[in-house]
Amino acid sequence: MRTAAAARIAMLTDVEGNWQYVRNVLRQSSCLCLTFSGQDETLELRDDCMLVFGGDAGDKGDDTLKCYEQLVSLKTGIRIAWSFSWATAT
Repeated sequence: MRTAAAARIAMLTDVEGNWQYVRNVLRQSSCLCLTFSGQDETLELRDDCMLVFGGDAGDKGDDTLKCYEQLVSLKTGIRIAWSFSWATAT
């Protein structure tokens, strides 16, 4: 694995529980991919990449649980940075 300074960086944010959105992003990504085992698909991060996740994994989308499960399964070492923000109503 390359050092963090030399790694490629992928950004994913505003998933909102929409797994199809994630799949569409993956078609354009050189860092994230899906692997398949039967009918199961697993989100994977390539070894020479880091992921910055900008928040909003789930909301009212049909696949909120799947989105959370897949993102949590990626948590390996320091290759993922999680970014969170909270909005307050005024």
